[in-house]
Amino acid sequence: MLIRPADKFEDPTKTGWLTKRGGIHKTWKNRYFVLDGLTMFYYKNSTATTPQGVIDLDGCEIFKDITRGKDHCFQISHPKRRSFYLYAKNADEMREWMTQMNKTIKTN
Repeated sequence: MLIRPADKFEDPTKTGWLTKRGGIHKTWKNRYFVLDGLTMFYYKNSTATTPQGVIDLDGCEIFKDITRGKDHCFQISHPKRRSFYLYAKNADEMREWMTQMNKTIKTN
C-alpha cells in the first residue's frame, strides 16, 4: 500500500467528504476520503499530504447504520478489526459510497 497526498491518486474509485466517528474520542469529524482499490484513506482536507488514517476494506461488510442517531450513516464492519461509522451529507451520497465500496469488496 502506497501512502500519498490526497490529491495525488491517479484514478481513485471515489473521493469526497464524509463525517467519521473517532475511535478513541467518540466525536464526529469531517474528513476527506479517497477510495483506491480495497483501501480507503482519510485526510483532514483534500490537499493534505499525509492521511489521518487508512481503512482496509478486505473482508469488511458495509451496511446502513441506524444506531448512531445520524441520518445517512453507514458502518464498515470487520469480524476481527475495528468498526468505522461514517455519515454522508445526503442519502444519495451515502448510497453512492456504499455501492462503490461493496463493488470493490466483491470484485477483489
